[in-house]
Amino acid sequence: MFKKLHLAYFLFLLLCSGSVLAQNVRSNQEYQKLSEAIRTMENSNFQKALQMARQEGWFIRRVTPTGRVISLAGVDEKGNPLYLSTFNNTTAASTTNTNQLWPGGSSNLNLSGSSNSIVGKLAMWDGGTPLPNHVELIGRIVNPDSAAVSDHATHVAGTLIATGINPIAKGMAFNAQKLIAYDYNNDQSEMMAASPNLLLSNHSYGYLAGWNYDGTNWSWYGDTTISTSKSYGFGYYDQSAQMFDSIAYNAPYYLISMSAGNSRNSNGPAVGSKYLYNGNSNKSIYRTTSIPNNPDYGSIAYTQDAKNILAVGAVNGIPLGYNYPSDVVMSSFSSWGPTSDGRIKPDVVADGVNVTSTWSTSTTAYQTESGTSMAAPNATGSLYLLQEYYNKLHPGSFMRSATLKGLAIHTANQAGTAAGPSYQFGWGLLNVLKASSVITSSYNQQSDTIIERTLSNTVPYTMNVVASGKGPLVATLTWLDPPITPLSASNSVNNTTPRLVNDLDMRITNGSNTYKPWILNPANPSAAATKGDNYLDNVEKISVDSAVPGQTYTLTITNKGNLQRGTQAFSLIVSGIGGNAYCASGATNNTGTRIDSVSFAGINNKNTATNTTYSNFTNLTGKIQPNQTLPFTIVLNSSDATNNPKVVKIYIDYNNNGSFADSGELVGTIIAPNNGTYNTNITTPGNLPLNNLTLMRIVAVETTDPSTVNSCGNYGYGETQDYRIQFIAPSNNLTLAGIISPTAGNCAANNQYLTVQILNKGTVSASNFTLNATVSNGSTVVANLSGLYTLTLAAGASDTYVFQTPFTTVAGNTYTISAKVNYVADQDTTDNTKTSILAISNAPAAPQGTATICGSSTAYLKANNVNSNSTYLWFSSDTATSPIAVGANTSTTTIPSNNTYYLQTGSKATIGPANKAVYGTGAYNAFAGNYVTFHAYAPITIETAKMYIGNPGTIQITLASNLTVSSDGSSYSYIPVQSVSFNVAATNPNPPSTLPGSDNPADTGAIFNLNLQVPAAGDYALIMQCSNGASIFRNSGITGTTYPLGINGLFMITGNSVPSSSNPQSYYYFFYNIRVSTPDCMSARTAITATSLPTPTITQVGDSLVSSSNTGNQWYFNNNPIGGATNRSIKPTQSGGYAVIVTDSSGCQRGSATFNYVFTAVQNVNPSAIGLQVTPNPANSNFTIRFTMNNAGPLNIALFNDVGQLMMQEQYSNFNGTFNKQYNSAGYAPGTYILQVKQKDKVYNQKILIIH
Repeated sequence: MFKKLHLAYFLFLLLCSGSVLAQNVRSNQEYQKLSEAIRTMENSNFQKALQMARQEGWFIRRVTPTGRVISLAGVDEKGNPLYLSTFNNTTAASTTNTNQLWPGGSSNLNLSGSSNSIVGKLAMWDGGTPLPNHVELIGRIVNPDSAAVSDHATHVAGTLIATGINPIAKGMAFNAQKLIAYDYNNDQSEMMAASPNLLLSNHSYGYLAGWNYDGTNWSWYGDTTISTSKSYGFGYYDQSAQMFDSIAYNAPYYLISMSAGNSRNSNGPAVGSKYLYNGNSNKSIYRTTSIPNNPDYGSIAYTQDAKNILAVGAVNGIPLGYNYPSDVVMSSFSSWGPTSDGRIKPDVVADGVNVTSTWSTSTTAYQTESGTSMAAPNATGSLYLLQEYYNKLHPGSFMRSATLKGLAIHTANQAGTAAGPSYQFGWGLLNVLKASSVITSSYNQQSDTIIERTLSNTVPYTMNVVASGKGPLVATLTWLDPPITPLSASNSVNNTTPRLVNDLDMRITNGSNTYKPWILNPANPSAAATKGDNYLDNVEKISVDSAVPGQTYTLTITNKGNLQRGTQAFSLIVSGIGGNAYCASGATNNTGTRIDSVSFAGINNKNTATNTTYSNFTNLTGKIQPNQTLPFTIVLNSSDATNNPKVVKIYIDYNNNGSFADSGELVGTIIAPNNGTYNTNITTPGNLPLNNLTLMRIVAVETTDPSTVNSCGNYGYGETQDYRIQFIAPSNNLTLAGIISPTAGNCAANNQYLTVQILNKGTVSASNFTLNATVSNGSTVVANLSGLYTLTLAAGASDTYVFQTPFTTVAGNTYTISAKVNYVADQDTTDNTKTSILAISNAPAAPQGTATICGSSTAYLKANNVNSNSTYLWFSSDTATSPIAVGANTSTTTIPSNNTYYLQTGSKATIGPANKAVYGTGAYNAFAGNYVTFHAYAPITIETAKMYIGNPGTIQITLASNLTVSSDGSSYSYIPVQSVSFNVAATNPNPPSTLPGSDNPADTGAIFNLNLQVPAAGDYALIMQCSNGASIFRNSGITGTTYPLGINGLFMITGNSVPSSSNPQSYYYFFYNIRVSTPDCMSARTAITATSLPTPTITQVGDSLVSSSNTGNQWYFNNNPIGGATNRSIKPTQSGGYAVIVTDSSGCQRGSATFNYVFTAVQNVNPSAIGLQVTPNPANSNFTIRFTMNNAGPLNIALFNDVGQLMMQEQYSNFNGTFNKQYNSAGYAPGTYILQVKQKDKVYNQKILIIH
């Protein structure tokens, strides 16, 4: 991949010749010529790497246990190996708001990637190819390289385009007709050749730098002759970055999307431990303190430091979508910027943690993985939908790659603790819903515009815009910067020489105010962004938060120095524009009535000026909320000695259209008989767009006739004042944020509980509000649900609520769930309702299988056509609740009286007592660390459980494995698997004042949605932790044996944390009416009648013993196995007891009775003695046997194959004379056979060759 410097420079000249304006008119022949030149260099460098690998012992390719692919790609200029490595979906879609572009989403755009205009314009390069016949991808993968199938590539492809047969694995562009999937060998030449036809490609891989663990060994990738304290690849703009920039620069509509890398948490082995230098097993070195951990800042390496790509970092998913910057949580591994020259990387972030997508182990396999490799396709597939939408509005056209990248940056959600970009999150969290609204607004010439222009050297580009107040005035400038020759590797470490070639500058001015772009300080990478001159990045973004609606702002783009080749194409996106200048208003005389002061919504303004007719106070901002009543106070005076009657009218332009004439915008009228202080109340409407800015106009006129006072125009005496108003989040605002369970693709259930998420988007706490929901199947209402939330939900906090009445869902049916939160004080009811379409999975086909009863006490059970994602359960009857065995190939000692077993896949079951009354007595207490142990027989989900809460507070339940109790029982250790926390209200009508609190029979408990995922069969514990005053009930004083309790073969509660000396059998802890399910849906049961393996028998045929079974034979002599004697027949060579044991496909074994054989010597006679002939020989479809016996006697004719198996046998009791008979050989496999004719003690053998 990496090239010698003089070759790379030669190619740089090839790529960059010609004008910028010619970027989009290169011929395919030119691209092909460039591709061939790159391929020649790639092959040359790779051959050199292979030669050195043989000499130095470098590995060529390795796949880690997590599916990550590491491949030798080339050598750097110092001769060190360069290794490419891959980096390790409904949550992903909600995180970036991609699901809102889909059919049914809030955008109403109905995008899925299906348009014919974008077919063949999406590609990926990876460490292999996706599984082409995966059910989610089938028929849509094109593999030009014929590369090997890869888990990693399959996962990436699924995030891009998976159909959504499994709804949680639905890809971003789920209806894309084609995905071109290359492996990453020779990626640069392939990208150059394909670039004229591509819009986007995904690259979830990169060169290794610093510490890396491959599942077996730690390696350090770098060059200690360059630096012993840092891998030079971190932050280094190398030849691969130059090449990617060149490809992008010469294909101006093609955006390369790359994962930022996972280097930040790869910190190497402990000091003193061994590691491999550059992955070379022949160079095993002990780590010293000279090589530190991988850096946090500056941990993005090599290609990902390119200027013209989109580098994507990874954050945690946001299942219910973005609301606050604090929702965006950085992953533990995603690499951070800056580049060595201080540029901002990553560009954006997306979901890369616990992303479920397709996997290549089977056509129906899925896997959950984390890494920037998962974040990149989340972004790539989402951006593909934006190009689809743009093309629908502009047929025949697409956005330039710089425009698409700029749009992603322009509309990204703020992440981190400070405004502006950061080296952790880049420009923020991708938000394609907002990006799509900018495309719409630009098309309709509303409050946004998308501009693609070309800047000529020293000729400024200028545009005037009028602020609309529809969000802040924001402008983003992006351009494809020409590639630049890399610094030498030896001179690369911490070298801050800028890599920017054409430095464009953007400024926004308004009067004497100049607004500059965001910048970061690479010398202090953790510092918050400031404003200044950006001379490093080919992205500039200006935010004018103080823009005044109706005012004109001037945007100017210039360049420093001289532009390479004289011009530079750029893309510009501006938002918060399209406003209208407000009409003028003011008195014609500067004497008489004046406004002395105004107090409203945070504005407390004393007008110190005198003799004013109009005052512009738009530097002062009042903040109002929807559905809010606010006091307004005005002090009226006079600039002379008059004290005349006045009328004051107050206007607010709520709809931001530059006019105060719309209905409802006259918000107050005051009739003032004379000078003085006057008060009124202003009530705001309920549909104020959050963070919009507008104007408030106050017009005070000397008059007694209110009809003469207007928002525009002149009047005789008085004063007009303008203020800026901002719409802010309401103090009281509850949101039904999401429907948590059930979700699309869930299995049918007889007792389904609805769980919703409530979010307090207000600024004050809320409590004692109701919720209701309706579940419908078409026009039929399945359930009407209601509930009361009695806790206090703090501002900005969220919580889940479980409706306590279950309902039934049926396989294959589709339901509409509409849930609503009802709060009397709510100021914004537009987000109180959430509706979800719930498609229940179809029931799987009833499984088929076989059952074999082996002897009198064991049955072997085997499923046919096994699906690795299914759980197989065997029952003794059609109505049994407990399986007698679990597994696709298993056994049981339970033999039903009718020899019939019932097989099903999947299960939903209830475990434990239905309620606390089952065991009688008990008490509430603040249990902390007490636990329940259980055994799971398969992977399983603990869905819900009933618990009884004595006092409100917080409880945390931890699912733990490897629970180990100390010998004295005083402590224990465990490995946490998953935990869930709840803010709990008391279910006890009379919460105990002291603990322990006695049982209250009136406490009916509550169902909680646990959703704890037990990953595999084994022993586990549920550990309870009460805090913040919470207490919970458990039974005590139970007589008899309590444990084990549950369904054998599925889920059994085995005990608790009570010491053995206190009899754990007398206690039952915490969890009642537990609902558990396997990962797969439940099928109907199939009746399978067991067969019994018959006892084999032995028959003597001539001098051979023949088993009654065709297969599975093992012969014994005097109770000892005969080595290799596994055919159906055997020729004894001595007298004794012979037996055969037959093993069938299920593993069942049955033995024959002993056959006492008396060996009698026979005489082998030349077959010519009886004239034995076989014709034709070789035989095809028929052959004839002919011979003559001169003496009468018993005759045996047998045919054996070349391994001694008896194929044919005929016996005659007393034969004499000539034998002549034709046999059909069409049913015999081609090969050599032995014909044996035996009469008395003489044997005649003849070989027969059968051919077809």
